[in-house]
Amino acid sequence: MRRIKIGTVVALVLTAMAFTYSQSPRSRSRTNQTGSQAKKSEAVKAKKLLVKELPKGLEGIVLEDGVFRLKPGYRFVKPSANTLAVALDNGGGNVGGTINCYCSNEEGTATGSCKVTTDRTTLVCRRGTCDGSCELATTIDGNRVGLAIY
Repeated sequence: MRRIKIGTVVALVLTAMAFTYSQSPRSRSRTNQTGSQAKKSEAVKAKKLLVKELPKGLEGIVLEDGVFRLKPGYRFVKPSANTLAVALDNGGGNVGGTINCYCSNEEGTATGSCKVTTDRTTLVCRRGTCDGSCELATTIDGNRVGLAIY
Protein backbone atom coordinates (compact mmCIF):
# COMPACT_ATOMS: atom_id res chain seq x y z
CA MET A 1 0.00 0.00 0.00
CA ARG A 2 2.84 2.35 0.86
CA ARG A 3 4.47 1.73 -2.58
CA ILE A 4 1.24 2.75 -4.34
CA LYS A 5 1.07 6.06 -2.41
CA ILE A 6 4.72 6.85 -3.13
CA GLY A 7 4.29 5.91 -6.79
CA THR A 8 1.20 8.12 -7.05
CA VAL A 9 3.00 11.10 -5.48
CA VAL A 10 6.01 10.64 -7.79
CA ALA A 11 3.72 10.41 -10.83
CA LEU A 12 1.87 13.60 -9.82
CA VAL A 13 5.14 15.49 -9.27
CA LEU A 14 6.50 14.37 -12.64
CA THR A 15 3.22 15.32 -14.37
CA ALA A 16 3.28 18.77 -12.74
CA MET A 17 6.89 19.30 -13.79
CA ALA A 18 6.19 18.18 -17.35
CA PHE A 19 3.21 20.56 -17.56
CA THR A 20 5.24 23.47 -16.16
CA TYR A 21 8.14 22.97 -18.57
CA SER A 22 5.87 22.47 -21.59
CA GLN A 23 4.50 26.03 -21.27
CA SER A 24 5.99 28.60 -23.60
CA PRO A 25 8.08 31.21 -21.80
CA ARG A 26 6.67 34.70 -21.35
CA SER A 27 8.32 37.41 -23.35
CA ARG A 28 10.08 39.91 -21.14
CA SER A 29 10.93 42.36 -23.90
CA ARG A 30 9.00 45.59 -24.21
CA THR A 31 7.85 47.13 -27.44
CA ASN A 32 8.52 50.75 -28.26
CA GLN A 33 4.79 51.50 -28.55
CA THR A 34 2.78 53.08 -25.78
CA GLY A 35 -0.64 51.72 -24.90
CA SER A 36 -2.44 54.44 -26.85
CA GLN A 37 -0.27 53.86 -29.93
CA ALA A 38 -1.01 50.14 -29.83
CA LYS A 39 -4.77 50.81 -29.61
CA LYS A 40 -4.66 53.19 -32.55
CA SER A 41 -3.01 50.60 -34.79
CA GLU A 42 -5.81 48.13 -34.09
CA ALA A 43 -8.82 48.98 -36.22
CA VAL A 44 -12.18 48.82 -34.47
CA LYS A 45 -14.71 46.62 -36.23
CA ALA A 46 -18.42 47.31 -36.19
CA LYS A 47 -20.56 44.94 -34.09
CA LYS A 48 -23.16 44.80 -36.85
CA LEU A 49 -23.03 46.10 -40.40
CA LEU A 50 -26.25 47.63 -41.69
CA VAL A 51 -25.11 47.77 -45.33
CA LYS A 52 -23.33 45.34 -47.62
CA GLU A 53 -21.77 48.15 -49.62
CA LEU A 54 -21.46 51.87 -49.05
CA PRO A 55 -24.16 54.07 -50.57
CA LYS A 56 -23.48 55.96 -53.79
CA GLY A 57 -22.46 59.50 -53.03
CA LEU A 58 -20.24 58.57 -50.09
CA GLU A 59 -16.84 58.90 -51.72
CA GLY A 60 -13.39 58.44 -50.24
CA ILE A 61 -14.25 55.61 -47.84
CA VAL A 62 -14.09 51.84 -48.25
CA LEU A 63 -15.55 49.09 -46.09
CA GLU A 64 -12.98 46.34 -45.41
CA ASP A 65 -13.65 43.49 -42.96
CA GLY A 66 -16.11 45.56 -40.90
CA VAL A 67 -13.80 48.59 -40.75
CA PHE A 68 -14.48 51.92 -42.47
CA ARG A 69 -11.18 53.12 -43.98
CA LEU A 70 -10.22 56.31 -45.75
CA LYS A 71 -9.01 55.90 -49.34
CA PRO A 72 -5.65 57.38 -50.34
CA GLY A 73 -5.99 60.95 -51.61
CA TYR A 74 -8.81 61.82 -49.18
CA ARG A 75 -8.97 63.26 -45.68
CA PHE A 76 -11.56 63.67 -42.93
CA VAL A 77 -12.84 67.17 -42.16
CA LYS A 78 -15.00 68.21 -39.23
CA PRO A 79 -17.71 70.68 -40.27
CA SER A 80 -19.33 70.64 -36.79
CA ALA A 81 -18.91 69.10 -33.32
CA ASN A 82 -20.20 65.57 -34.00
CA THR A 83 -20.09 65.50 -37.80
CA LEU A 84 -17.39 64.32 -40.16
CA ALA A 85 -17.14 64.68 -43.90
CA VAL A 86 -14.67 63.45 -46.51
CA ALA A 87 -12.69 65.87 -48.66
CA LEU A 88 -10.02 65.59 -51.30
CA ASP A 89 -6.55 65.69 -49.80
CA ASN A 90 -5.43 68.36 -52.27
CA GLY A 91 -7.55 71.01 -50.56
CA GLY A 92 -10.80 70.37 -52.39
CA GLY A 93 -14.18 70.62 -50.69
CA ASN A 94 -16.37 67.85 -49.34
CA VAL A 95 -16.94 65.05 -51.84
CA GLY A 96 -19.98 63.33 -50.37
CA GLY A 97 -22.41 63.35 -47.50
CA THR A 98 -21.81 63.88 -43.83
CA ILE A 99 -21.14 61.17 -41.24
CA ASN A 100 -22.62 61.15 -37.73
CA CYS A 101 -23.15 58.83 -34.76
CA TYR A 102 -26.53 58.44 -33.13
CA CYS A 103 -27.58 56.83 -29.86
CA SER A 104 -30.34 54.33 -30.64
CA ASN A 105 -32.04 51.08 -29.70
CA GLU A 106 -34.79 48.90 -31.18
CA GLU A 107 -37.48 50.46 -28.99
CA GLY A 108 -36.49 54.01 -29.93
CA THR A 109 -36.07 54.96 -26.27
CA ALA A 110 -32.28 55.27 -26.05
CA THR A 111 -30.90 58.40 -24.48
CA GLY A 112 -27.43 59.88 -24.34
CA SER A 113 -24.81 60.54 -26.96
CA CYS A 114 -22.26 58.86 -29.19
CA LYS A 115 -19.30 60.50 -30.86
CA VAL A 116 -17.92 59.96 -34.35
CA THR A 117 -14.12 59.68 -34.15
CA THR A 118 -11.23 58.95 -36.46
CA ASP A 119 -7.55 58.12 -36.16
CA ARG A 120 -6.92 59.75 -39.56
CA THR A 121 -7.44 56.51 -41.50
CA THR A 122 -10.40 54.72 -39.90
CA LEU A 123 -13.85 55.82 -38.79
CA VAL A 124 -15.70 54.62 -35.67
CA CYS A 125 -18.51 55.53 -33.26
CA ARG A 126 -17.57 55.77 -29.60
CA ARG A 127 -20.05 55.49 -26.77
CA GLY A 128 -20.41 58.62 -24.69
CA THR A 129 -23.41 58.64 -22.37
CA CYS A 130 -25.55 56.44 -24.66
CA ASP A 131 -27.59 53.78 -22.88
CA GLY A 132 -28.28 51.95 -26.16
CA SER A 133 -26.14 51.27 -29.21
CA CYS A 134 -24.14 53.73 -31.27
CA GLU A 135 -25.16 53.85 -34.92
CA LEU A 136 -22.80 55.19 -37.57
CA ALA A 137 -24.83 56.85 -40.33
CA THR A 138 -24.33 59.03 -43.36
CA THR A 139 -26.62 61.73 -44.72
CA ILE A 140 -26.48 62.24 -48.47
CA ASP A 141 -28.81 64.76 -50.14
CA GLY A 142 -31.00 64.82 -47.02
CA ASN A 143 -31.38 61.03 -46.83
CA ARG A 144 -29.98 59.30 -43.75
CA VAL A 145 -28.55 55.79 -44.21
CA GLY A 146 -27.39 53.68 -41.27
CA LEU A 147 -24.00 52.06 -41.90
CA ALA A 148 -23.12 50.11 -38.77
CA ILE A 149 -23.81 49.53 -35.08
CA TYR A 150 -21.00 49.86 -32.54
